[in-house]
Amino acid sequence: MFSRDQLKRAASLTEEDFVQLGKCRRPHNRLGFAYQVGFVRLFGRFPQQQPFELFEELVCFSAAQLGLDAGLIELYRKRQPTISEHQQIIAGYLRLRPFDDAEVTQLEQFLFEEACRLEQTAALTGRRGSFLKRPRPNSRVTSRHLDP
Repeated sequence: MFSRDQLKRAASLTEEDFVQLGKCRRPHNRLGFAYQVGFVRLFGRFPQQQPFELFEELVCFSAAQLGLDAGLIELYRKRQPTISEHQQIIAGYLRLRPFDDAEVTQLEQFLFEEACRLEQTAALTGRRGSFLKRPRPNSRVTSRHLDP
C-alpha cells in the first residue's frame, strides 16, 4: 500500500516522538504508541480500536525503529484501555482536533470559498455539458441539439 520511502517520510520517529515513547514502561506499549503515531501521520486518523486495526508494514517499520519484535503488537492490541489512553495522549501531543460537526461546517465553507476563488471553469463547463447531454425521459431533444 505504501512504499518504503513513503513510510520513511511519514512514519519515521522524531526525537520528540522518542521523548514521548520514553514515558511508556513496557516494550509492547512503546511499539503500540509508535505504531499509532505513525498510523495518524500516514492515514490522518487513528486506527480502529475494536478490533484493533493493524497495518502490517507499519507495525514492522515501527518495530524496526525501536529495535523490537513486531510480534509484541499482539500484547498491545489486547489492551483496549491502553490503546484509548494512548490515543488521547497522541491527540494532545500532535495537537489534533476532533472532526466534529463544527469542523465539517468549516471544511464545507473553506471548500466553497476555494472553489469560488480558484475559478476552475474548464471542469465545471465539462460537467455542465455532461449534465445537459444526459438522457431524459419523454424528451425530444437529443444530445446533438445541445452541441455548439
